[in-house]
Amino acid sequence: MEYTLSLPPFQMKDFLDMNEEEAKQFFDWYVSEIPNRMHMLYEVANHQVSLDYTRGSLMPLFQWYLDQIELHELSESDIALILDSIRDVSETIFDEEKELLLENPYEVSADNIDLAMDIAIYYAQTIIHHFPEVRWTYFTSPRNHSDLNEPVLYYKFGEIEYLRNPRQLLLVLLEDIKDQSIEETTLMEIFDIDSKVIENI
Repeated sequence: MEYTLSLPPFQMKDFLDMNEEEAKQFFDWYVSEIPNRMHMLYEVANHQVSLDYTRGSLMPLFQWYLDQIELHELSESDIALILDSIRDVSETIFDEEKELLLENPYEVSADNIDLAMDIAIYYAQTIIHHFPEVRWTYFTSPRNHSDLNEPVLYYKFGEIEYLRNPRQLLLVLLEDIKDQSIEETTLMEIFDIDSKVIENI
């Protein structure tokens, strides 16, 4: 089955560049698309995994996803283009990124990244299924917020809070996939960590 990505019916900006109205517009659209994305995930997995929002569903889903990964080795010119695109960062960060890139010169396909974003939604919905007090939200301030304007999971009681950016979580896992330092149990293990945090709030 062809994988179909949902695109917002408005011009998309980087999250850091959004004003409050644009952030709300994206958030409302993103949340409204969740049922469609979950249906697409189930269909593209060819009904091979059960998407019942249980803890146990996370491991077969992630195992299936790992089987779909296509790693492509970057050429010297590809690496040069990537490094040129990040030359505006500090020298320390640039040197760290360069070292990581040279140690692990691979990238995943665009379809793999898009699919990861749907798995991010499924992970989030699984958390909400088990902990209804957790909700989707977004933050438009302070401007230096690490997840500014992005849809995140959030729960706060008193001074203690739980915050998880599912999209960023899967992007981090993609980096682990590229250097082959990941297991099929990883997503379920992160769920266990998040569960303990929420239970202790």
